Amino acid sequence: MRAACTHLTVLRDLEAQRLEEQYTEGQRTTRLVSHYERDPKLRPAAVRVHGTGCQVCGMSLAEVYGAIAVRMAHAGADAR
Repeated sequence: MRAACTHLTVLRDLEAQRLEEQYTEGQRTTRLVSHYERDPKLRPAAVRVHGTGCQVCGMSLAEVYGAIAVRMAHAGADAR
């Protein structure tokens, strides 16, 4: 029985490989992106000024997820 299962697995793998060879993913492209590193002192300063609650909906991460969420709160840039 084990040999039959192994044989079926091999046949399925070969069929999958055959099907994959029929298609290509598409043309390779290169993208240039800019990445800005944040000053590690800015987040604690922003938390002191604005707190850890969501500035859009007011949800408190600490109330919903506990104290660990305060460390994970994202301090985003002002989009104005």
